[in-house]
Amino acid sequence: MFHGPDPSNKGEGEGAASAHPVTLRAVGGILRTMERDTAPEVAARYDAMIGALPGERRLAIAAQLTEGARAMAEAGLRARHPGASDAEIRSRFAALLYGRAAAERIFGALPDDVP
Repeated sequence: MFHGPDPSNKGEGEGAASAHPVTLRAVGGILRTMERDTAPEVAARYDAMIGALPGERRLAIAAQLTEGARAMAEAGLRARHPGASDAEIRSRFAALLYGRAAAERIFGALPDDVP
């Protein structure tokens, strides 16, 4: 098990880390975050269900979840920057994933408001 601060809990100040740990557990070779509102017996049932699936099905589920998360992130960028081109959305998404410096190496100059 791995323990660390919950990055989704901003606490008192913007970006402040939570004092409450979130547990990451390996499930089928993939680390996942255990939500604090999930009962341990429910998490164990879920782990058993996922563990019983063939590897190719687990991979397909992971790919679907990844695509869904990417689509939500891109939708959020489009909502915040309605006039942005597809290329700008891709560069902003790359900056979110890999940081500004890496996105600049890939896409060149980025808008000034990209962190």
